[in-house]
Amino acid sequence: MLPHGYSSDDYRITPKQLKKKKDKQSILVNSFIISDINNIANGCYSPLTGFMTKEEIDCVLDNYSLPNGIIWPMPIILQISLGKPNIGIGETVILVDGNSNKRVGHITISDIYKFDKKNITKRWFKTDSMKHPGVKRIVNGGDYFIGGEIKQDDAYYKISPEYCMTPSQVRTIFAHKGWERVVGFHTRNIPHRAHEYIQRKAMEKADADGLFIHPAIGEKKSGDFTIDAIIESYKVYIDDAGLSNKALLSGFWANSWYSGPREAVFTAICRKNYGCSHFVIGRDHTGVGDFYKQNEIHDLFEKLGDIGIKPIFFNMVVYNSKKNVYEEISMEKISAKHKKVSGTKVRDLLTKRKFPPEWMVRTAVSDHLLKCISKGKKILVK
Repeated sequence: MLPHGYSSDDYRITPKQLKKKKDKQSILVNSFIISDINNIANGCYSPLTGFMTKEEIDCVLDNYSLPNGIIWPMPIILQISLGKPNIGIGETVILVDGNSNKRVGHITISDIYKFDKKNITKRWFKTDSMKHPGVKRIVNGGDYFIGGEIKQDDAYYKISPEYCMTPSQVRTIFAHKGWERVVGFHTRNIPHRAHEYIQRKAMEKADADGLFIHPAIGEKKSGDFTIDAIIESYKVYIDDAGLSNKALLSGFWANSWYSGPREAVFTAICRKNYGCSHFVIGRDHTGVGDFYKQNEIHDLFEKLGDIGIKPIFFNMVVYNSKKNVYEEISMEKISAKHKKVSGTKVRDLLTKRKFPPEWMVRTAVSDHLLKCISKGKKILVK
């Protein structure tokens, strides 16, 4: 399985090295942008080599592809918060972490441009409502965007590197294990029983050699499980479920724009770049609120055709209390015997130091999280 956009073994999957030199100009970047810089440099966003120009963004928004025709659904942008930058095309500029003041990488500028924010948000998110977090981020950002190639001396992490294996590292492990058919699983939560069911069924549908559990560990909002809680509870689950020889765990350091269908295809392509052959798509994958209809994701995958990784679609997954099993079901067939895993209820019970029901969360996972709380460790973001 080659990275997206490549047809031979001649591709870049490790950060490009750049001799250190003194640069006159610098741009401050936040953790949201830093994750994009790392993912561009390490090949997660292959075939991209930098932040997009205006031409590239227009092509992506209008055609779901790059100007060279390669399928790509999501703008990858460097939006700067200051006024018009005092830099020019062709200059190489340092990208600096706005919190630590440390060097993250460099960008060689190929475009500096503005967008009508109402226009870009409607084309990107199908709405200009400030209730949409992606719209809010664009509108509250700066007026200028910068396009250009990214280079790094070394990967720059704001979280533990052990949580963030690169595509090259993951591909090497797949090859060592002899895994050719691998299911990628994207999540933002601790493991619960509905996700266990989905993972097991996806493995069966794909006749897979392995499962790549790849939880998103970018920026978190208040009430979310912490990165440590997610990763460590997945370790417990993998061990308790006897999946040590069938599952690989690593964090996906990326941040969501909550752009529904576009982002569903994007997250699939990223997992293709990690070496996955299949990817799980849930009914509300990468969406938010009621901004996207349930069938839009499936329709976009159908429209785009073969992208080199096969989506495995799932409808609503519920617990059948009469049969004591999980099952996939359409909304109109839900009855009193069906129960849904409630993330809110799970968090509330854990906060009260109570075990969630076994049908919701595996006991070993709940026990681990409750022990963390008893030791004074935070499992939820304030």
